[in-house]
Amino acid sequence: MKRSAGKLIMAVNTDGFFLSHRLPLAESARTSGMEVTIISVDTGKREVIEKRGFRFVALPMSPSRVGMTGDVKSLRVLMSEFRKSPEAVVHLVGMKMILLGMLASRLTGKKGIINAVSGLGITFERMTFFPKMVLRLLRVLGAGAGRIAGTIFQNADDERIFATYRVPMGEIGRTRGSGIDLATVRQAPYPQGDELRIVYAGRLVRSKGVEDFCRAAELLRPQLEGRVRFVICGGVSDNPQSLSREEVSSLADGRYIEWLGHCDDVPEQLGAAVMAVYPSYYREGVPRVLLEACAVGRAIITTDSVGCRDTVEDGRNGYLVPVRTPSAMAERIMELIQDRNKCMKMGLESRRRAERLYDIRDVIRVHERLYGKALKELKTSVYESDAYH
Repeated sequence: MKRSAGKLIMAVNTDGFFLSHRLPLAESARTSGMEVTIISVDTGKREVIEKRGFRFVALPMSPSRVGMTGDVKSLRVLMSEFRKSPEAVVHLVGMKMILLGMLASRLTGKKGIINAVSGLGITFERMTFFPKMVLRLLRVLGAGAGRIAGTIFQNADDERIFATYRVPMGEIGRTRGSGIDLATVRQAPYPQGDELRIVYAGRLVRSKGVEDFCRAAELLRPQLEGRVRFVICGGVSDNPQSLSREEVSSLADGRYIEWLGHCDDVPEQLGAAVMAVYPSYYREGVPRVLLEACAVGRAIITTDSVGCRDTVEDGRNGYLVPVRTPSAMAERIMELIQDRNKCMKMGLESRRRAERLYDIRDVIRVHERLYGKALKELKTSVYESDAYH
């Protein structure tokens, strides 16, 4: 993308998610000459973002709960920023931010919107009244020439749902997750030692499958205790689905099943393990932890569910198991523990898959194209408005 004096407003649910999933995109946009503003809930990482040279605007909403007071205040913040920068491209990340941002767009007349669907979440597991209502509302809010410049999807399932409910999408961009910097996240040597590690990394919400991970471990305790350690990387949160600290502690005995809490070094934890296990049925985009597992070269056992299945060619770089089936998961774990060569070969294939499909540079190129398109449309819109008046 050529150097530009354009502006980019990136609205993300939390500051931590921005740093872990969207920072390379913002840095690339800034390198291209764009002035970048990050709008997000401040969970304590605002200073980190500002030190990197980005303007930061805090939202008062809860990222995972619907709360009228916080959401109304957040809507006002978005509207204020949209009015200040009518010429800015707006990049809305995640369904809650898309819904609030589209409402703010409709109320202010803001155009040049790019929606990034990074997974629909457990709410859309079954298409009941509420998710249908959300999609119909987005169809209304997105109507109007030039309002939606583009929509970015991480999997075909989510794109089909938007198409089915005729949600305006503009130009469609497709990425396989948020991408990985393969120069930084390198293939790790296969672990050696008397005790092997198997890692779950993710938020500790029920639909991410951490309880199924522990149930599978318990099924294997008679054969594997003393030889294998099951490791949980993830923290509790205010999400209504989150396990409590007491619940997680009751699952993890600190020896055979170990809970590390929130981990900032997930690739390192995966690299110290022989495989990654991720039993999610959350309706993911494409889970970043599985991209990281591919990048460090680890076999993967995950569910045959939206987003997760996009990271595994069954039997080649890992296994897909039905959702909510700890017994099937345990069977596949045992198979790979007993066959070290197969586990290693699957890990090598995961790295090849990362190099072929998950390079962050490919993700950046998709976003650069849509940013450029939106900037061009916004400049045309401003010119036509000036000419008319």
